[in-house]
Amino acid sequence: MGFRFRKSFSLGNGFCLTLSKSGPSLSFGKRGARVGVSKRGIRTSFSLLGTGISYVKERRFKKP
Repeated sequence: MGFRFRKSFSLGNGFCLTLSKSGPSLSFGKRGARVGVSKRGIRTSFSLLGTGISYVKERRFKKP
């Protein structure tokens, strides 16, 4: 079993900073639609509130 670490900070106006073992990330949006950016790439997510149904698309940055 592995340990995980994640701490999120709300920056206001829908922005959130997350710190984890894999590095920092920044996300923004409202309930049901968010966009996140990290060193790995961009993640876009949409969800139908109250249903548990969601769609996530990840676009990885190319390695140099």
